[in-house]
Amino acid sequence: FPSHDRRTSLTNIAQSPSTNFGQCSAWYLVSPSNTSADIVATWGSGWKDDEGKAVVASWLYGVDQTDPIPSGDVVSGFSTASSHTISPTNLSSGDLAVGMVSLDNTASSCSITTGTLIANNFAYAWTDYGSAYNTGTGTVNIAISHANATTGWVGFRVKASTSALS
Repeated sequence: FPSHDRRTSLTNIAQSPSTNFGQCSAWYLVSPSNTSADIVATWGSGWKDDEGKAVVASWLYGVDQTDPIPSGDVVSGFSTASSHTISPTNLSSGDLAVGMVSLDNTASSCSITTGTLIANNFAYAWTDYGSAYNTGTGTVNIAISHANATTGWVGFRVKASTSALS
């Protein structure tokens, strides 16, 4: 699992239901130190050794420190469809919807069709990934299209701090 520079464990937000190709998971750390640090990721036995692996890190400020990722506002899944609309729910003004996919594909094919790009890359043989965010209220969509492939996806709401809104 990913960890912070002082070996502080990150909290798992969600993981796609696959333990094979196209697995996707999201993690967070509340109030990390304001210094540079390394993120160390260790993959368990469920991951294929011959597959590419990728880690994308983002830093957000103005996030609610008590309940930054409300568990009821997390979605995940796994399929072979050529596009995914990821729709975190219950967003209020100032919140972010974040969505990501990881797919088992031979060439780069991810494109963000609704939302703003965070990362999009062909990591290594058979591994392609994309992530994006969007804003709004209620249920907010993030759409990612790609070649037909075994795909895991995760989406979640990042809750804004009330002080960040004033």
